[in-house]
Amino acid sequence: MKNNFAMNNINIVYSKNVKRLYLHPHGLGDLILSMPSIEYIMKRDSNFGLVVRDTIYNSGFFNSYPYKKMVFSGCPHIWDRFQLFKNFESIDKIIEDFKSTGIDAFYLKFNKNIDRRLQANRGLSEYVDMDIPFDCKVHGSVYVGDRDIEWAKNNVSQEICFFHSCSGSGFKSVLPLRLKKMAELKREPLFIPILSNDINLNFAVQKLSKINIVIDSAYMHSAAAMGKNIDLLFVSFRVKNFFQILKPKNININKIVYGNLFDALSSFLFYKFKGLR
Repeated sequence: MKNNFAMNNINIVYSKNVKRLYLHPHGLGDLILSMPSIEYIMKRDSNFGLVVRDTIYNSGFFNSYPYKKMVFSGCPHIWDRFQLFKNFESIDKIIEDFKSTGIDAFYLKFNKNIDRRLQANRGLSEYVDMDIPFDCKVHGSVYVGDRDIEWAKNNVSQEICFFHSCSGSGFKSVLPLRLKKMAELKREPLFIPILSNDINLNFAVQKLSKINIVIDSAYMHSAAAMGKNIDLLFVSFRVKNFFQILKPKNININKIVYGNLFDALSSFLFYKFKGLR
């Protein structure tokens, strides 16, 4: 059966209402900055659906989303641990399968040299034939509810918080523990991988935290979406050449560190002596 791949791999309830699907194989950071445009469409078109990766679908990001019934899981990732380049082959196959069922499926490729919010806005506007307004002051959307804020107030110290994704024994996972030891923090910092439990709770803690240290692009974009300044941001050296295009313009980022662990630790010591604590 020609559409077997799509039907077996995407958790979607087939109905006459689903006529157009936007597949999002990218990470949570790109999704956060795309959500204002996606939500604008969903508010006006009940035939439109969003398909995301399983990890994002199960992260809790959509728990408080008003159009959660229009979001589905099963979109494959464009990376795996053995790849050097992005691979959209599986996405193209799914789109072909969906079109055979009469569903107009599509996805967007992001150009690293152009503002991704603008790319999502223009790309979605073109595909759905809708004039989606673009507000340069809006840098994404997250969906933190009152219950999330109340949980953060009652359960987590907000003196100093690290925000990062889970990356095994790599740079992002090791770094916060080293920083904690060297800074001799008086309280336990938040140290929760990005896809554990309910990420909206992490966003709530980030919103309340006095000191905001970010080691992941998703939390950089969530900070921008909430208008939360970042005290210290660690950025992968490989994106240094085009980071200014990704960097949020609506918040203050006090210091940005590129590169290796030694550079990051040296920077944190600088902040310790400058009175960050």
